[in-house]
Amino acid sequence: VDDIVVVDFNSDRNIQNFLKHNIPEQFFKKINVIEVVDSVPWILSYCYNIAFIFAKNERILKLDADYLIDDGFIFHLQSDCNDDEMFYTFDWRDFEDKNDNRRHYNGLFYVTKSQLNKTSYFNHNICFYGHDDCDLKAKLGQKFKWGKFNKNVLNYIKHIDGNDTERLSASGYSDEPFETHSDRNINFFGYVCVVNN
Repeated sequence: VDDIVVVDFNSDRNIQNFLKHNIPEQFFKKINVIEVVDSVPWILSYCYNIAFIFAKNERILKLDADYLIDDGFIFHLQSDCNDDEMFYTFDWRDFEDKNDNRRHYNGLFYVTKSQLNKTSYFNHNICFYGHDDCDLKAKLGQKFKWGKFNKNVLNYIKHIDGNDTERLSASGYSDEPFETHSDRNINFFGYVCVVNN
């Protein structure tokens, strides 16, 4: 992994300094912290779209913050997911048991920046947890071939259990599906970002 983008969206602590003091230098120099410094509401899709814009490489692996991966996962990406005509993802519908922890990997996908540029990224008007990922994958699926990760790759990734209710209330996300009434093509550069390399 050559480039790691972290979006610090008005957090209380200085994420740049925290990472600098807690990560070995050889890894820290690969991290690009983007700070949003305006008083705007936190919306997950804004954060991901900022990260996509500032990603330096053509291949992008999108992870949720509650995933742990090891080297075997990266190996599978390089060996099994190298068709530039496809985007790769898990789909929660592949796991019928509603209690199957693997359903949490719905937020994981591997795409090219060129593919994302043709979809207008995440829809800022979707304010219901989880539907943002499904919407983006549906848009990608209209333009590109959908490749699913080999289920064996689950041996190399772990989802950290958390409290969805606490996370959703802290984020401002609703537990009922809705969309905002504004234009679907919101300009998300309406606030100030500071780039820290």
